[in-house]
Amino acid sequence: MSQDATLRKILDAVYRMAVRKKKANESRPDGEKYDELQRVRLGSRLLAYLPMRVTPELVDILRDFKEKAAQVGVKQFIYKPISSLL
Repeated sequence: MSQDATLRKILDAVYRMAVRKKKANESRPDGEKYDELQRVRLGSRLLAYLPMRVTPELVDILRDFKEKAAQVGVKQFIYKPISSLL
């Protein structure tokens, strides 16, 4: 998993994209609206290989994103271990 600063940048970019789509849909007619972001899923083997990487700072980054994203319509923010995605 990326360093905290990099992960924060990635999640901020995902959040900004969700906000842009939601805002753009306000002025688009029905049938021409963009699909809005509803689910974000992170896949990682982090817990198995680097459990010490799960720090309070990482938890804060993930929590902050989940709270912000929920306000713009993201219904699910999920961490999935890679092995369960196969």
